[in-house]
Amino acid sequence: MLRFPNPNSTIDNFVRVYGSAFEELNGRVVNLDEIVKVVVAANLATSSGYMGAEAVNRSTREDRSRDPLYNQAKMYAELFRTLGWLHPTPGSSLNFTFTLLGEQLVAAGRYYWPLLEECILGIAYPTHILSVKGDFDLRPFAFTLKVMMASGGYLSRDEMIIGPLSAPTDRAADA
Repeated sequence: MLRFPNPNSTIDNFVRVYGSAFEELNGRVVNLDEIVKVVVAANLATSSGYMGAEAVNRSTREDRSRDPLYNQAKMYAELFRTLGWLHPTPGSSLNFTFTLLGEQLVAAGRYYWPLLEECILGIAYPTHILSVKGDFDLRPFAFTLKVMMASGGYLSRDEMIIGPLSAPTDRAADA
C-alpha cells in the first residue's frame, strides 16, 4: 500500500512553500531547519499561534520527532521528493538539492497546474531516490486512471485500495 505525506496544506500553499524555499535556497545543499526558517520568514507556517522567529522558538524541541515545524518541513520534503522537485543527497536523506523540474515549477508561476499534473502522473514506485519496502513497480495515479477507464469511469475508494494501489505492477499488459 502506498502512503502519501500530508503536510496539512492546500495544493496552492505547498506550491508556494516550494517556491519560497527554492527562491531562497536553490544552488546549495539544504536541510529541514533551513527550509523551516525560509517558510516561516515567508509567513507560510506558524507554530503555537506565533509567526516568525517566535514560531521557530516555540516549535523547536530537543526531540525532533516532537517538533511541529520540523515535522511539517519533513512532510513537505517527502512530498517534494515524490513529485521530483527535491532530491536527497547521497550522504543523507535529510539533506536536499533542488531539481530542474522544480525550477520549471517555479518558473511557471501561477500557471503551474499543467506541470503539477504531469508530475503527479509521473510518480512511480519504487525509485532510486525513495527507498521503499515491497515487491512492486507501480505508477499509482496513472494506473488508477487506467483502471477507472477500463471499469466504466468509476472506482470506489475500496476498489482503488484493493485494486490499482495494491497491484504489484502496472507494466504488464494483463495488469
